[in-house]
Amino acid sequence: MRNFCLMKKAQKKFLAVISVCVIYSIICSAQSENIWILGFGDAIDFHNGTGTPQRITGFSSEIGEASAIICDRMGHLLFYTNGNIVRNALGHKMPNGNDLLKLLKLNAPTYSSHQGTVIVPDPLNPSQYYIFSIVSTTGGGGNYAGRLYYSKVDMMLDGGRGDVLYGGVFLAAGMIEGLTAIPGNMCNIWLLSRSSSSGSLNAFEITDHGVANKPIISQTGVSSPAYVGSIKASRDGKRIVLTDKNYHLMDFDPRTGTATNLITLLTEDMRGNYFVPEFSPDGRMFYAYQDGSDSSSLYQYNVGLGNKAAILTSKTYITSCHESYLVPNYPKGLKLGPDGQIYFSRNGNIDRISMPNLSGIACGHSESVFSNVTLGFGGGPNAIPAFLQDTTVEVRIVDNTCFSDSISLTIKNSSIWGYRWNTGSNGPSISVGMPGIYWVGYHTPPCNYHVDTFHVSFPNGRLPTIQVSPECRGLRNGNIRLEGQAYDTLNYRYTWMQEQDTLSRDTILNQLIAGVYDLYIHTETGCDTQLTIDVPEVDYRVSFTVDTLICEGDTLQALNTSEEHFGSFGWDWGDGHNSTAVSPGHRYRQSGRYTVRLTGTGAICQDTASTTITVDAPIAPGLTIEPPVLCAGTSARFYPVTDATLTSLQWTLGEHRFTQHPPEPLQYAFDQAGSIPVKLLFRTRACPDTPYEAKVQVHPLPLVNLGSDSALCLKDAPILLRNRHENATGQYHYAWNTGANTESILVNSPGTYSLTVRAEPLGCANTESIVVHRDCYTDIPNAFSPNGDGINDYFFPMQRLTKAVRQFRLQIRNRWGQNLFETTDIAGRGWDGRYNGHMQPAGTYIYVIAVELANGRQEQYQGNVTLIR
Repeated sequence: MRNFCLMKKAQKKFLAVISVCVIYSIICSAQSENIWILGFGDAIDFHNGTGTPQRITGFSSEIGEASAIICDRMGHLLFYTNGNIVRNALGHKMPNGNDLLKLLKLNAPTYSSHQGTVIVPDPLNPSQYYIFSIVSTTGGGGNYAGRLYYSKVDMMLDGGRGDVLYGGVFLAAGMIEGLTAIPGNMCNIWLLSRSSSSGSLNAFEITDHGVANKPIISQTGVSSPAYVGSIKASRDGKRIVLTDKNYHLMDFDPRTGTATNLITLLTEDMRGNYFVPEFSPDGRMFYAYQDGSDSSSLYQYNVGLGNKAAILTSKTYITSCHESYLVPNYPKGLKLGPDGQIYFSRNGNIDRISMPNLSGIACGHSESVFSNVTLGFGGGPNAIPAFLQDTTVEVRIVDNTCFSDSISLTIKNSSIWGYRWNTGSNGPSISVGMPGIYWVGYHTPPCNYHVDTFHVSFPNGRLPTIQVSPECRGLRNGNIRLEGQAYDTLNYRYTWMQEQDTLSRDTILNQLIAGVYDLYIHTETGCDTQLTIDVPEVDYRVSFTVDTLICEGDTLQALNTSEEHFGSFGWDWGDGHNSTAVSPGHRYRQSGRYTVRLTGTGAICQDTASTTITVDAPIAPGLTIEPPVLCAGTSARFYPVTDATLTSLQWTLGEHRFTQHPPEPLQYAFDQAGSIPVKLLFRTRACPDTPYEAKVQVHPLPLVNLGSDSALCLKDAPILLRNRHENATGQYHYAWNTGANTESILVNSPGTYSLTVRAEPLGCANTESIVVHRDCYTDIPNAFSPNGDGINDYFFPMQRLTKAVRQFRLQIRNRWGQNLFETTDIAGRGWDGRYNGHMQPAGTYIYVIAVELANGRQEQYQGNVTLIR
C-alpha cells in the first residue's frame, strides 16, 4: 500500500525529436488518369515520355457514354470499362469481365448511360477496385433502367492482369444517369448519384469494410431531370455541380457526405443535362457550355466569390461552338487533365484551356489540340476519386525529471482517429513508468498514417516503491518498507525523521504507531527530495449472520460476513464444540440458549463478534374436551396444551376448518350427531408442525313431526295429533303444552299445539308445534258499488269463502222474482250490476247461494244485497 506526497517536482523534457516522412500514393489522379479512352477506338495518352499528350488508337469501340479507366501509380494502364464489360491492359476481356451486370440480353445496358460508370479504389487495399454502373435510362434499359450496381476487380489475379471477384451487386433503383465519386476525410470515398423521382443527392460511403447499403440523402431543392444529368466535383471535393437544364452549384462536406447551399447559375433552357462541366484545379473557376438555337458558347464563372450575384456577374465568354444540341456530334464535355489543363469538345475537335485557374481570357484557350476527335457523350472517362496516403514516422527521445515515476506520452488532435499504441491502448495518450521504446499509429485526414516512436529512459532516478503497512488500533504494529527499482543504478542515502527526531537510516521502519513520517532521499545527481509518508490506523471487524431461533436437532448454518482482511477464523458454538471453517454449520442436541462467538485473525488485526441463539424443544401435543359426550346443538369446551413456542393452532372439527392465533381454549357447538373427529395441528416458532387427533360423541335429538297445520270444520269429528316420525329404539318422554304426557291427543277446538320429546340417557329434547284453525264457513257481503273504482265492483261471496268449498251456485233476482244473473264458476268475478248489458237501478236485490263444503256438508243461503250507484 502506497500513500505519500512528492514535495519536489520538475518539468518533462525531450532530448531530441527525429522526424521521417514517407509518402506513397494509394491512388493519385496525376497517374491514375494518364490514359483517356474516348470511344470508337480513340484515346489520349498523357504518359508517353514526350511531355505532350498524344492521340492513340487500338482500343475497343464498345466504350460509349459510360467510360472509366484506371492506371497504376506509375501511369501504366491497368484496365478500362463501359460499366458492363471490363478489359485489361492488353485489351482482352478479363476472365469474368464480359457481363458484370448479367444483363447482356439488353444489348449493352450501359453503352448509352451518360456518365454511367466510375472506378473507385478500395480505400485500404491498393490492388482492388470497385466498378459502379447505372443501367441506361434512354438506350434500352427496359425494366432495369436507372438501377445502380457495383462489381469488384482484383489486380493480383490472372497473373497481375486482373480478374473480376464478383459482379452485378444491386445497390439502388430509380437513379438518373450520372455518377461521380469524392474522397472523404477518413480513408473513405463517397459515391454520388441522384434520384429520378425527388432529385435528391444520394451519397453511398465506401470504406475498407465495403459499400454501405443505405446512402446519406441530401435534398437539393430542384426537381430531377427525367433521365440524364451529370455530377462533377472540384478537385478538393468541397464543391459539386449538378446538371439538368441548368447548372446547380452546391457545397459538399467530405466528413458527412452531405450537400448544402444550392446556387443555380442559369434559368433558361440550355440543355445542360447532356453537358459535362468542369472546375479549375484550385476549384475557384467553373467552366460550362450554354446551348443556343444553332450554336453553343463556353463561359467561365468565378465560383470562389461565394454569393450568387457575384458569381453571375463574373460570367465571362471564352469561345463558341457552331454545333447546336440537335447536330449529331453535339457533345460538349469538359475534363481536367492530369497535366492541370482542361480539355473540351468543340466543332468536332478537342480544344484546351492551358491555365484554367486564371480568370477571363487569361485562362489561355487553344483550338484543335486534337483534330477530328471529341471527348464523347460523357465528357471523357469519369474522374477517379483520388487522395494521397502519407505515412509519417517520428522518433522522439524522452527522459524523466528528478524522481518522476511516470511520463505521459501524448498525441492529441481533434481530427485524429484510430490510435493504436504498442501497449494495447487506443486513446490519445498513455502514461509509462518503465524505460523502453513505445510507439503509436494513427490516422489524419484524408488518409494519412502516422507512426510516432518514443525512446523513454529514467537517468535522473526513480522514487523507490514505498510499501506502508498500517497500524491496527492499539497494537503498534505499523511499518514502512522501501524497495528500489530493478533497473535503477543510482546510489541513495535515506534519513527517517519524525518531529525533528532521527529515527533510522535504514530502508525499513517497524513497530510504528499511526502518524506522519518524513523521509529524506539524497542522490549523487543532486535530485534530493523529501517525502511525507502517512501510516494510517485501521480497525477491521469480523461479523456473521445466523438464525437466532432453531429447533432442537436442526443444523444452525452460519454465514461469515467479515471484512476480507481476515485470513483465519475460530468458532465457539457455546455448547463445548468449536470450528475453524469459514462459514460452518452446527447441530444442537438440547434445547436452551447459547452464545455463538467468531474470532478472526488477519495480517494486521484480530477481532471477535458474538450473538445469542435460542434452541426450542418440539412440543408435546394434547387436548382436553369438556364434556366429551353431548347432545346435538349444544357446545363443548376444548383445552389444548400450549407453551411459549406455540404460535397458532389449525382446527378441523368435522367439516369445519379454521386457524386460531393466538392459541386459547375454544367453545364449539355441533349440529350433527355421531362420532365427530377433532384434529389439531400445533404450529411452533421453530420446530416442525405436530398433529393431534381426538373424537367427540354427539347424541342426536329425537325427531318430532306433527304434520302440517290443520283445520276444523263445524260439527265435524276432532283431530288426532301425534308424532308421525318413528325414532330409534330407546326410552322417550312426551310433554304436550296441554299438560298431557301421552304419545297422542285429540283436539276439537282451534289453537296452537306443541309436543316435546326427550330421549334418555342425556335428555336430548326436540319440540314441534302445529296450528289448528276454524274452516268450512261462508261469509256473504250485503252491498256492492259497480262504479269502476276497483273496490266492491262485483257481488261474489267467493272472496269470503274458505278453501273448503267444493261446489258453488249463485243466483240474483229482482223483487219481482226475475232471474237477472246466475253462475257456478268458483273462479268467476260475480254480478256486475247489469242485465243483458244494461245497468240495473240502485236498490235491493235477492241472492240465492248453494254451497257444498269439503267435508260433504251442503248449505243454502238466501238474502238481500244492496246495489249502490
